[in-house]
Amino acid sequence: MFKWLRNRKKPPPDIPHPALKGSPTHPRAKTYSATNGYVYQYVYSGYRTLADGDEYVFQASRGRDRFPVRVRVTHQELGGCEVRIGRKVLNQERYALAKMALFSAFDSADSAGGFDRPVAPDAATMTEYLQTLGRL
Repeated sequence: MFKWLRNRKKPPPDIPHPALKGSPTHPRAKTYSATNGYVYQYVYSGYRTLADGDEYVFQASRGRDRFPVRVRVTHQELGGCEVRIGRKVLNQERYALAKMALFSAFDSADSAGGFDRPVAPDAATMTEYLQTLGRL
């Protein structure tokens, strides 16, 4: 019954990660059909504040493979986005940017091994996401 729990990958012990904040009390598994033909299920785990920005963590699966996906919204790229749009980006919009970057990563991935490094959208991409969301 808890086989997936025993088989999940754990972060290396030498890299300390700050605790996650904002994790939902009742996490919901959601589904995303990527343009490359794969269907992903993902669950939002929470976010952590790092020195260079915020990192949003999702647990994703494609078939039987389960893996973490980290999306980093850095202060530098966020500042570039704010200069382009002429205002501060709200916390809710940061989460939306992270989720849009997650979907983009799902669309362009060819294997689960492509999620070893954090997904980090740049300022131009974040501006496009905000425009898509109708927040400009």
